[in-house]
Amino acid sequence: MTDCAEKTIAFDKWVREKFTFVSDKFEIKDLRSSGEGRGLVATEDIKMGDRLFEISRDSILNVETAAITKLNEGVKDVLYDLNQWQALIICLAYEWYLKGDSQLLPYLGVLPLSTEDFNSLMFWKDEELQLLKPSGVLKRIGKDAAEEMYAFLVADVIPNKIKCPELADFLTLERFHIVASLIMSYSFDVDHPEEVEAANADDENEAAEENDVEEEDKDQDGDDNDDDADDDEMHNHSDGEADGDEMHDHSHEEEDGDGDEAEEEAEADPVAEDTYYKSMVPLADTLNSNTSLCNAKLNYEKTALVMIADKDIKKGEQIFNIYGELPNSEILRKYGYVELPSSKFEFAEIFTTSIKEYFQDCFAKLEHIKPAQAEKIVEAIFESVEESEYLAEN
Repeated sequence: MTDCAEKTIAFDKWVREKFTFVSDKFEIKDLRSSGEGRGLVATEDIKMGDRLFEISRDSILNVETAAITKLNEGVKDVLYDLNQWQALIICLAYEWYLKGDSQLLPYLGVLPLSTEDFNSLMFWKDEELQLLKPSGVLKRIGKDAAEEMYAFLVADVIPNKIKCPELADFLTLERFHIVASLIMSYSFDVDHPEEVEAANADDENEAAEENDVEEEDKDQDGDDNDDDADDDEMHNHSDGEADGDEMHDHSHEEEDGDGDEAEEEAEADPVAEDTYYKSMVPLADTLNSNTSLCNAKLNYEKTALVMIADKDIKKGEQIFNIYGELPNSEILRKYGYVELPSSKFEFAEIFTTSIKEYFQDCFAKLEHIKPAQAEKIVEAIFESVEESEYLAEN
């Protein structure tokens, strides 16, 4: 038996012992022969709405549950003062540092912990990146910004504030990029329990209001006419909700901390002010993504996270999540692959500089308008577009 197979078996055993519920209708399967790593494959027919697995909130990895918070009394306060990315990088890096002493060892065993395991653009060589010209994705890799975050954490936060110089020594730049890329590829933004409760209450109130409107319409008209049906359709909740709990995709559509958004993350709100925890969710992150074949979603409940089949899944079919409504350029940047023939959310990129130059030329060809005036006109138009509240809302 190969080392990879042994790790998969150990992880499967750990999941079934650790999780509140795991369906026997799927298996964790090695799909490396098709370039997909591990994935979940149905061993029996699965019906839409079936629960695939359930994990309690205290079994996922974030600033609330991480082992490093027990290192000393002030660690959690330090983490809460950081942004989500910085905090989770430290939490996950510490679990890796603990190795055999980590309670997450079987989980860590199936995570990619070598640069050779990653194909995302952060790990491409310069000559390989040049093959992507003139794509705008090259401007969004953000290696310099990521390394500024590394310097901040390793030189100050970890040794001085968390008081763990051993972790600072362990977290080399290479390991930092691995941890940050793991979070980019695997993490979820998990709403706080009170946010879930508030969303449920809002759903219940909206449902009650809809029922009141329906009853009022019936009292007035005696039956539901076509206008009433149109009204109802406008207020119905979208598909993909169960028991009033919001269905969530992978967090990958959010800003990542090991790319161009790292600079923005440096200015982000601290964990203490957010309404979610960026979290590692074992097994949920084992699902591969396909924008066209997505058939399962993660449901955030008050005390647990539940993966639910979003469609009927036949025996032998793979269970897919979605990493976000991303085009292939972003899928390649973040995860190191592309969907063929294309992503469901594919679009073309045109630089704003190209658009400005085109319209400047158009205006400059008009009589009585000089090139400098044409430039000012276009800049004014772009400024109006950027400040438009209507466009921002729609």
